[in-house]
Amino acid sequence: MKFSIYSFNPELTILLNIYEMCSCEISVYNIKGQLIKNLFCDDLAAGERKLVWQGDNDNGRKVSSGVYFCKIKIGEYEEMKKVILMK
Repeated sequence: MKFSIYSFNPELTILLNIYEMCSCEISVYNIKGQLIKNLFCDDLAAGERKLVWQGDNDNGRKVSSGVYFCKIKIGEYEEMKKVILMK
């Protein structure tokens, strides 16, 4: 499994390369640790995937500028990446 996170202004792009079928969860949290958006939560087959977060919350409203954290959990692997939204 390999992933990359690119540019966040105006959107965050996550590229995944999954080597075998596994469960995958990708979520965005604010600086307080509150869940902002569930981007993906399902099983993924092997292959390349592209997910895009356009700076909105689960209700479809745009979030404010600031620091956010993208939590990526693929199979047993888990990582948190810091991203900054500037409008």
